[in-house]
Amino acid sequence: MKGNKMGRKKKEIRLKEPVRIREKKIAGGNISLYLDIYQKGLRKKETLKLYLVPEINAATKLQNANTRNLAEQIKAQRILDIQREGLVDWDKVKKSRMTLTKWMTL
Repeated sequence: MKGNKMGRKKKEIRLKEPVRIREKKIAGGNISLYLDIYQKGLRKKETLKLYLVPEINAATKLQNANTRNLAEQIKAQRILDIQREGLVDWDKVKKSRMTLTKWMTL
């Protein structure tokens, strides 16, 4: 009776991050990625203009993986921006952030 243990499962511990990547289904079967930013009672949503396509072959899976990695990097940058400026100066943060084309040339 080794495998039959009584008791409940332990809850999974999740970090409370101020920035989360969310998904929204859009027309054509694609999925749009956006940031959901919440700190000190303020909530902001930022569209990333990044899209996941239906995974039908290896090329689209790779494309989606690259898109998710880019979204994670943007998320990390926003967390640093919020720690530096806060959500009160959100317009300042938006103006100071790097554009995608500048980031791609690094």
